Amino acid sequence: MSFLLKHYSSELLKREADPEREIRKVFRAEEFAAGHVEQLAFLSDRSPWQHVMCARQSGKSWGCDGKLFENAQNYPRSVGLLLGIKGTGVRVNNWIPIWQQGVCERYSLSADCHNESQMLTTFPNEARVMFAGTDDLTNVKKYLGNRLHNCVVIIDECQDQPEHVLKYILTVLLPPMCTPTTQIIIAGVIPEMPVGYFLDLAEYDAESKTGGKGPGYAHHSWARAANVHTPEAMKQLQDYLKRHNISIEDLTIQRDWFKRRVWSRTAGAYKYRPELNAYAPPVPEWLAEVYAQFQAEGTGKHKLMFAHPMLEADDGARYGLMAAEPDPGMRYFAFALDPGASSDRASVQGWAWGELSKNVKHILDWTTPRGAGLATSQMFSVMGWAQKIFTGYAGPRGGIVDWRYDAGSSQNTIDNLQNDYGIPVVLAAKKSDLKGQVDRNNDLLEQGRALVMMGSALEQDYQRARWDPEARARKQFRWATNWHPDPSEAARYALQKYLDVHVPPPPPPANDLERHRAEVKAALDEARRAESQAEEDAADYG
Repeated sequence: MSFLLKHYSSELLKREADPEREIRKVFRAEEFAAGHVEQLAFLSDRSPWQHVMCARQSGKSWGCDGKLFENAQNYPRSVGLLLGIKGTGVRVNNWIPIWQQGVCERYSLSADCHNESQMLTTFPNEARVMFAGTDDLTNVKKYLGNRLHNCVVIIDECQDQPEHVLKYILTVLLPPMCTPTTQIIIAGVIPEMPVGYFLDLAEYDAESKTGGKGPGYAHHSWARAANVHTPEAMKQLQDYLKRHNISIEDLTIQRDWFKRRVWSRTAGAYKYRPELNAYAPPVPEWLAEVYAQFQAEGTGKHKLMFAHPMLEADDGARYGLMAAEPDPGMRYFAFALDPGASSDRASVQGWAWGELSKNVKHILDWTTPRGAGLATSQMFSVMGWAQKIFTGYAGPRGGIVDWRYDAGSSQNTIDNLQNDYGIPVVLAAKKSDLKGQVDRNNDLLEQGRALVMMGSALEQDYQRARWDPEARARKQFRWATNWHPDPSEAARYALQKYLDVHVPPPPPPANDLERHRAEVKAALDEARRAESQAEEDAADYG
């Protein structure tokens, strides 16, 4: 705060010494948009809650910065704030090239108004505009104050913002500060996968059946083709398509250039398709008893934690307990526990298969919220409970219940699990072959042989898990940071045990009556041929 007071005092002294030091060119939305109809509609909107989802390179960032500049120019001592994901990225992609070199220089705002270290611009009327990342919210809160009267807050890159961060900002941090003149804007591009909180809040799209879950937002959306400031873009697109032999109907082209909500199946790490892989699990009778016991016991010492139907946490992640009645003939079961790091989820996932089918079915999902902080004994209790339940299904005819556990380097932990919870054998999860295990998972998904419980935490991971793009550029594989897929980690450990034991049924026995009819017909045909031949021979010698 002392820095800001000194900064304001310095600004006032400079203005007294140089009365001409003012913005020399007034920002006008019509002139700034210059024929970009959709951008102008966004700049002119004063709705308190706005949702902006565009194709890439469509003029969204320029529109956001223009809105910040116009508001600061017109409302003295107002606050403008733009939040990206990381401050370093905001500095390189927006603060310098668009805000300073683009908008501020265009409207003759002195470079002395910029504080480079804090990415803070102070206007001559004492309005402030700040740029930061959501990774630095502690610092950002210092500039928000108690009321955001006549202020603009823009959360950018929302398609990649961690959901719990986005929900926290929109539902906890900002609402108490808002007034009728506050503008809260969430902005981003169409996400690479058809899931996520930002997409849910978009306007409903009938083609993709996405969006429509955010009442109260004013919606703005436009494609790159609408950006009149880059008239060469469409020619570049045609050259690109021709050079790489890509159709304009390519899904990525349609999404990134024409704002259609269409997605390629290669966007995510897993090749899960609900129409091919999802199934409604037949609910076992004992599961209802577990739910009832959890409800009755409260926080009892020995109860199974989170033994309730699947719920959704603030960050959008599913947590709870699901299970399915195994199909007849399924007597091979494989389970794994991923305990998660301190901020991750713990998860137990299970699969089942047998001789009667090539399919492997997802039959158990127990997952905690992120950061649940369970003791190992609480997680092991779930394993011991599942061991008892599914050993009964495996039966005495050679069925198995196999366990794997991501215990890091702690063999002692695995030994204790074997001794204390009645599980005969627990193997350490093989974590090193991440890509190979995901590929094996994808083989079974694409063949339609891996069937996943609808509404489970595992299904959600299959729909959201992505490779980190920076690591992929270096030919490495690690998960993107905005969605760590703990349930699918446990699932891939467990699936290592799967082996196709399908025994094709013998061919059905021939129907005796049909066989007899065929034999009689063949004999009659032969008799007719012989009689016809005899008549021909008699005619020849007649």
